[in-house]
Amino acid sequence: MITHLIYKLFQFITGKNGDRKWKEYRKEYLHNLTEEEKNILRHYLYYNTRSQNLNVFDGVVKGLIHSEVIYQASSIGTMRGGFACNIQPWAWEYLQKNTQLLSHQ
Repeated sequence: MITHLIYKLFQFITGKNGDRKWKEYRKEYLHNLTEEEKNILRHYLYYNTRSQNLNVFDGVVKGLIHSEVIYQASSIGTMRGGFACNIQPWAWEYLQKNTQLLSHQ
């Protein structure tokens, strides 16, 4: 019983700290985008859409998914047409406020 409470307390403490560090990492990630990543993210803002079809087997797309900037919204897609990938709400808001992050290098 006491070990369970200690474990839950530890989870609570490290979870909050880990979450804060992950949020900082994701924002820092947006400040260091490659030109290929910027091209993908520009599409969302330029067309004012939160979804686009992307090749989820592409390394650049996978990197954005892994960093939780975008996510694969559908398991149904095609090799030619791609899969629906949505921008995460936090990234949508952050990039709308910081459009300079998507400017050409």
